[in-house]
Amino acid sequence: MNLRPNRVDVAGLVIAMLTLLGSLAFWSQLPSRVAIHFSAGGDPNTVVPKALAVVLLPVIMLGSLIVMRAAAYYDPPDDGRVFVVTALGTMLLLAAIQFLVLGWNLGYAISMDAVLVGAVVWAIALVAYSYHRTGTIVRT
Repeated sequence: MNLRPNRVDVAGLVIAMLTLLGSLAFWSQLPSRVAIHFSAGGDPNTVVPKALAVVLLPVIMLGSLIVMRAAAYYDPPDDGRVFVVTALGTMLLLAAIQFLVLGWNLGYAISMDAVLVGAVVWAIALVAYSYHRTGTIVRT
């Protein structure tokens, strides 16, 4: 695996940019301070200025893609499809979280328990897929 941009990079960048543009579409409807983190009980415990809330997760998405690409370069997976599914799956999970958080701030009834369960199911599915493709969870 080389570090030259490829289709996964382009797709990840597109997902991050669409997340940013979609978030900006709600700009006028969002409060000036946006809740971005919630307690186990579902109550917001971290609020940030609207501008930070709109751009933070897309920036994290791009950073995550860079870290995953570097990891795949230095320790390539046995099956390249694992990287594709991991990278794009992570981008889509983060995009979904961004819109669920923004939806909560727009007054929609979003169950943070359901968000947590969805993220755990995603993680289990990703590990199961990786195991299925490679036959191992951790290479020795």
